[in-house]
Amino acid sequence: MLLYPTIFKHIFTQNNSNSEDEKKSGVKIVVLLFFFFSGAAGLIYQIVWNRMLSLIFGSTVFAVTTVLTVFMAGMAIGGFYFGRIADKRQYPLRIYAYLQLGIGLFALILPFILNMVGIVYVSVYRNFQASFYGISLVKFILCFTVLIIPTTLMGGTLPVLSKFLASRTSRLGWNIGLLYAVNTFGAVLGCFFAGFVLVRTIGISGTIYLAAIINIIIAIGTLILSRNHVSEESSDSIVEEKDESISPVLPEWSSRMALWVIGISGFCALAYEVLWTRVLTLFLGSTTYAFTTMLSAFLCGLALGSFILGRFIDKRKDLLTILSLVQIGIALSAVLLTPVFGKLYSIGSVFTKPSWWNFLTSRFTLSFLVMLLPTMLMGATFPLVVKIYNKGTEKLGRSVGNVYSVNTLGSIFGSFLTGFVFIPLIGIQRTIVIIAFLNVAVGAMIMIANAVYSSSSEGSHKNVYRISTLAVAVVIILAAIIAIDLGKPLTYYTAIFKGPGESNKLLLYKEDVDASVTVVEDFEGVRRIFVDANQAAEDSRWDLPSHSVIGHLPLLLHPDPKTALVVGFGMGVTSWSISRHGVKVDAIEISPGVVEANKFFTKINNNVLEDPLV
Repeated sequence: MLLYPTIFKHIFTQNNSNSEDEKKSGVKIVVLLFFFFSGAAGLIYQIVWNRMLSLIFGSTVFAVTTVLTVFMAGMAIGGFYFGRIADKRQYPLRIYAYLQLGIGLFALILPFILNMVGIVYVSVYRNFQASFYGISLVKFILCFTVLIIPTTLMGGTLPVLSKFLASRTSRLGWNIGLLYAVNTFGAVLGCFFAGFVLVRTIGISGTIYLAAIINIIIAIGTLILSRNHVSEESSDSIVEEKDESISPVLPEWSSRMALWVIGISGFCALAYEVLWTRVLTLFLGSTTYAFTTMLSAFLCGLALGSFILGRFIDKRKDLLTILSLVQIGIALSAVLLTPVFGKLYSIGSVFTKPSWWNFLTSRFTLSFLVMLLPTMLMGATFPLVVKIYNKGTEKLGRSVGNVYSVNTLGSIFGSFLTGFVFIPLIGIQRTIVIIAFLNVAVGAMIMIANAVYSSSSEGSHKNVYRISTLAVAVVIILAAIIAIDLGKPLTYYTAIFKGPGESNKLLLYKEDVDASVTVVEDFEGVRRIFVDANQAAEDSRWDLPSHSVIGHLPLLLHPDPKTALVVGFGMGVTSWSISRHGVKVDAIEISPGVVEANKFFTKINNNVLEDPLV
C-alpha cells in the first residue's frame, strides 16, 4: 500500500506540465485511496448479506440472486440520481462523504431490520400458507425494500467522484477507467478477505461493524479533505478541451447505441456471475467459498480490463469497432470456458495438499485463471462506453450516471431472470449459450451499423465489412445451435461434474434450481449419485447396507410404528426398508433430480416409487 501514493502521483502528473494539476495530484491520490477502501467495504457487505439472506431463503441460488439484483438496482438508482446532483452542486467531495456516512450508519442497523423481516415473512406464511415460490417472492420483496437504501447510496459514489477527478475530455477514458479499476480492485480485496478470513475469524457481526467503520472513517476523512481543498472542487477545475483532434468524431447514433450495448452487456455479465457461482459449487463444494471465489475472480478481471483499456483508449478513434470485438470476445470465451469447468475438480485435486489454505488457494487460482479473459473484456466495456457516450465534461456526472444506471439496470434483469427463470427451466449450459448469443448479437449490431455509416463516407472500409460479415456468421451459427438443440440433451457439452475420475460412465446429469444431480457408474459397475460435488449414496456392498439399517433399526425399537418421515430420498433404499414393516412413508426431497435418478437404482430399492405405502 505504501507504493500507491508514488504510483498515483506518476499517473496523474505524466505528460502534464500544468503546475495546478500537479498541485491537485495529492488530493486525487487520497481520494483514490478512499475509493479503493470504499470498494472493499461494499463487497464485504455483499458477501455478508449473501450469507445472511441464505438463512432467510434457505436456497442459496435465491439468496445470491436477491443480493445481486438489489445491489444492481441500488447502483442504477444511485448512479442516475446522484450523477445529476453532482453536475448541479459545486462540491462533489462533500456529497461523496455524506454517501459514505449514510452507508456506514445504515449497515450498523441492518441486522436488526433483517430480524424484523424474518418475523414478517413467517407471519405471512402462517396466515396465507403460501407456496414455496410464493413465499420466496415475498422474502425477495421484503429484502429488496430493505437493501435498496444502502445500495442506492453506493451507486452514487462513482458518478460523484468521476465529476471530481475527470477534468479533461482528452483523458476521460483513462480517468474513468482508472477510477473504476481502483474501486474494483478494492472490491476484490474486500471480497476475498470477507469470504475467506473475516467471517471465520470475527464472525458476521464483527465483519459488518468493520465495514461500517471503514465507511465512517472515509466519510470523516473526505469531509476534512473537502474543507481544506474547497478551491479544488470548484466547477472551474473541469477543463473542456478545445482541440477537437484529440477526440474521435462519432456519429450521433453512437451515444444511443452505446447505452443499449452497456445495458445488454450488464444483463449478460450478471447472468454469467450467477451461472458461474452455480458451477463453482461443484468445484469448491461450499457455496460461501464458491460465491467469494467467483466474485473475487470476476471483479479482478473487471478491474484489469478497465485499467488496461484505459491506458490507450483516449488515443484510439475506432472505438465502435473495439466495442464490438470486445462483446464478441466475451461470448466466445464464455462458451469455450464451460467445458473447462468440468476439468477443474480433477486438476485441483492433483495440485492440492491436505491443507485448508492450500485447498482454497489452488481452487481460487484455477477459478481466477479460467474466468480471467471474459471478465477482463467485460471490465473494458465500461470506460469504452463512457468515452463513446460522453460529449463533454460539463455534464460528466450525468453521463457517467446514465451509463452506470443503464448498465446496472440490465444487470438487475440478468441476475433475476437467470436465477429464478433460466436455470430452473433450461439449465446452466443452455443458459450460457443463450447469453453468449446476446453478446455476439450486440457485437454484430455495432459492426453492421458502423459499416453502413462508414460506407456513406469517403475512403476504403474493407476491414469493417469483413469483420461485420464474420460477426453475422457467428450469430447465425449460434442461433442455429440453440434452435436445434433446445429440445434434446446437449450434445456438444458433457456434464460439468462426473465425480472423481474421468473413466466414469455418465448415466444422468440434471441441473435443478438448487443443485446439479449426477449419476455415474464406474468400471466395477458401482453406481453413485452426487448432489453438486457431494456423494449422496452408492450401491456398493460397503455403503448399501447402511441405508437399509437406517430404515430398519428405529422401527425395530419402536413399539407400534404407524408412519415414518424420511428426509433425503437418496437411492430410495431407506424408504423401501421402512415400507417392509407395513409402515406408511413420507419421503422429502428438495431436488427433483434426485427423484428422477431413482430409475437407475430400481434393482436395489425394488421400484419404491410404485409402492403404495410410499
